[in-house]
Amino acid sequence: MEAKFKKGDNAVINNHPNSEMIGKTVLIEVVGHAKFKEGAGFEDQAVYRVSLNGKNLGWAPEEDLSIHSGNF
Repeated sequence: MEAKFKKGDNAVINNHPNSEMIGKTVLIEVVGHAKFKEGAGFEDQAVYRVSLNGKNLGWAPEEDLSIHSGNF
């Protein structure tokens, strides 16, 4: 499985428990893989440690992020 983003990319938050975070652009700091929601069929999934304005927001699964228009 290849990750959609790499370290240093910008991504947009599509899904977050705090609705004010949706649409914010974050920086990808670390790329990893994890198993999420095994009962729902998600097995091996890329996860990303993201930050906003230098503040670490924690880990986000790939499905909760989209490509920022500034990425090439």
